[in-house]
Amino acid sequence: MVVQDEEDEYRHDGSLNDKSEEEDPYDDVDMSENDEVANAQDDGERDDTTSNPSFEFKVRFNGQHYNLPAWSISIFPDCKIVVFNTAMVKEPTLLPKMNPVVRFAWQSYNANTKSLDDRAFTKDGLVEQLSMTWDKSDYMWYTTYVNIGPNEQFLKSIQSSQLTVYSVGHSMQVFVNGKSFGINISSYLHFILDQV
Repeated sequence: MVVQDEEDEYRHDGSLNDKSEEEDPYDDVDMSENDEVANAQDDGERDDTTSNPSFEFKVRFNGQHYNLPAWSISIFPDCKIVVFNTAMVKEPTLLPKMNPVVRFAWQSYNANTKSLDDRAFTKDGLVEQLSMTWDKSDYMWYTTYVNIGPNEQFLKSIQSSQLTVYSVGHSMQVFVNGKSFGINISSYLHFILDQV
C-alpha cells in the first residue's frame, strides 16, 4: 500500500511535492499503481494498515478517496466501503458493580465432629492441610474455643474487649456466646478480622 502523509514533501515516485498545488490532496497517492493493490483488486477484498502513530493518511484507490486514521487497520470487503477500522473501537467505560446476592444468617450448635465421617478427626494444635487430607479435599476446618469465665478481672475493668485474629485461611467465622460476631472472606493469602 502506498500512503501519503499530509506533511510529506515527496510524492510516491520520489519527486518533490509542490505545496502550491492544493486542488486535490489525494493526487500524490494513487494506490492503483501499486502491484500489491492490483492483486487485491482481483480478490474484491482489501485491508489497509497505517503504522504511523501520529498522522492520518489520505489515499486514493480506484478513483475513491479515503481517510485512514493513524495507527490503524481498515477493512474494505468490497474494495469500496470501510466496514471496520481499529481506530474506531472504543474501550468500554462501564465498571462492574458487585451486589451481594445472599445475606448470611448464622446459628450456633454443637456437633460431634467424629459423627460427620469415619475419616474425620480432632487434634489439639494446628496441622498442615495437605498432609492431613492427603490432597483429597479442599476443605479443612479449624475450630478454637476460648472460655472466659464471668469472674475474669479484665471483664470488670474495661467496657469492651477486642478480639484480633491473624489467619492465612480463606475465611473466618467468629461466634461469641453462640451469636455471630464477625466474618471475613479473603481472596488473598491473609487477612485480619478486627471487631470491638
